[in-house]
This record gives sequence, C-alpha cells and structure tokens, in this order.
Amino acid sequence: MDVFKGRKLACGLAALVALGSSSAFAGAWTNPAGNAASFSYSNGQDINGLFGDPSVFGDGLFFQTSFLANASNGATQSLTDTVSFDVVANPGLSFSSLSVQAFGSYSVTGDATNSVDVDALLSMDENGGLLRHFDDALTTNVSFPVQGESSGLFDGSALVDIEFVFPTPSNDINISLNNNILAISTAGGSAEVNLNFQNLNIGFGIIPEPASLSLLSFGAIALVRRRRS
Repeated sequence: MDVFKGRKLACGLAALVALGSSSAFAGAWTNPAGNAASFSYSNGQDINGLFGDPSVFGDGLFFQTSFLANASNGATQSLTDTVSFDVVANPGLSFSSLSVQAFGSYSVTGDATNSVDVDALLSMDENGGLLRHFDDALTTNVSFPVQGESSGLFDGSALVDIEFVFPTPSNDINISLNNNILAISTAGGSAEVNLNFQNLNIGFGIIPEPASLSLLSFGAIALVRRRRS
C-alpha cells in the first residue's frame, strides 16, 4: 500500500505543479478552453464530476480522479463518467497518437460471488474531414473482473495510434475518455476497487512540406521500378 500511496501523491503533485489543483464537479470545466504546447482545446466537460478539471502541462492533461467503488455485505456500487474536449492542432502539426495511463488497487473478500470490475475506453473522433472514429480499451496487468478472495495493485494503459493512418486525420478532433468501475458483494463479503488516471497525452507529428512529399513520392516510384526490373 505504501507504493500505491506514493504514486498517488506523486501524480497529485504533478497536477498541482502544472496549472493548479482540480475540482470535481459535473458539467463544463472551470476553464473549458485554453492552450497547450501543441494544441488549443475547447468545450471541456465532465458528465458526472469524477474526472474533475484537468491541469495541462506540455501536451498532457493530468486528472485527479475520484473513482472508488466500495461494497460490503450484499451491496453493489458502480461508478461511471465520461470526460471530453475538442482539440485543434497548431499550424504545421498533425495528430499522431493519444494515450492515457492509469493505476489502482482492489480488494475482494469472500467467495467468487464477490467481485470488482474495471472498463475504460479512450476515443478520438474527427470533427472534420472523413469524420472517422478511433478508440482503444484500457488494458491492465490484472485480468478483470476479479472474483473471490484477492487483493493487490494494478496498472493500465490505452493507446490510439494514428501516425500512419491515411489520409492524414483532421487537425480538429474530439477526445473522450469513458470509465466504468463496479464492486459487487454478497452477505459476509466485501469488494473495493480504486482507479486513478494519470497523464492523458496527445502526440503530434510535423506535416511534411509539399516539396518533401514530392521527394517521397519520387522515391517510392523509383523503388517500385527497381523491384520490377
């Protein structure tokens, strides 16, 4: 538990150093629009207030999340929330990736009818262009749901990699992160799961100049000709 508490404290300090502490409430962020190193953002909102306001540092957003489901002696508790915002890349840049890291703890007592579950999805949708949708589910080093007597720590991550998507994705996108956790207990048993999200990071690549694209096309044609000869 000391390791978990230390990591949680480190994450909280990183958020405070960035742009100030978060406040957990539903609806629009306190600052729903602003600028980061490589993008501008707008329409920031949190449906149920469990993500809260993020702090922005570089091209990352830091959340002080409040996902803790706790059930005992026949009770069930589930928590769900979605945070979303629009992002426009700075001139000359294109989106290449979107990633998020998470960590947490869980504890289950009793038989296999007591359990905890974690389910999160990171999504990226084009606001223009081809209006494509990209997503990736949170993968953890513990297999959920966890049923029966068990406890421990876990890490998780999700990655949306669009670096080699063609045509190049729009420079205007919507990002959303949905999270669901569940704790189920029966008489005499208990279940608890705690999940915190760390850095939600947006990656960028430089859009090639027209001259560079022409050289790349010429090189590809020359390579095909050499293979045919």
